[in-house]
Amino acid sequence: MNSTVNSQDVADWLNTLDNTSAIPVIIKIGRTEYVGAYYTQLRKINPSTRAYFEGKREYYQNAFYLLGDLPASYKRSNLMYYRFSDGKTRMYVSGWFDQDLKNEYHPFGRMFQLFPFDYFDAVEKYRPPKFYEMEIKLVSWNGV
Repeated sequence: MNSTVNSQDVADWLNTLDNTSAIPVIIKIGRTEYVGAYYTQLRKINPSTRAYFEGKREYYQNAFYLLGDLPASYKRSNLMYYRFSDGKTRMYVSGWFDQDLKNEYHPFGRMFQLFPFDYFDAVEKYRPPKFYEMEIKLVSWNGV
């Protein structure tokens, strides 16, 4: 990752994407601070899904787009979720790009995304493996 890239750069790039609104953030996971952005994106629902059959055509995707390597805690166990100090908001690693090579889809190189864990109670109830949790901290939101 280019050390001169900051969270505003990430938000600016995400804001160039269709139907996307992003703000700069810094998130601390363990001892590492990650620059990135929180974004909301209006997306189309795939016609082959149940939601489409039920009449839904669009949805909002909300996520953190963070620069750098995957958190060490996730590398130790991908049965990991992250929670903010409010105890209610849980996130999970939903995808990543683990190469320094930049391209049109990953202009900053290495990155990962954290998505809301909306159905955590159901997953916890029906999935046997134990999930590990780690508290994360919002260091900066929209430059503040």
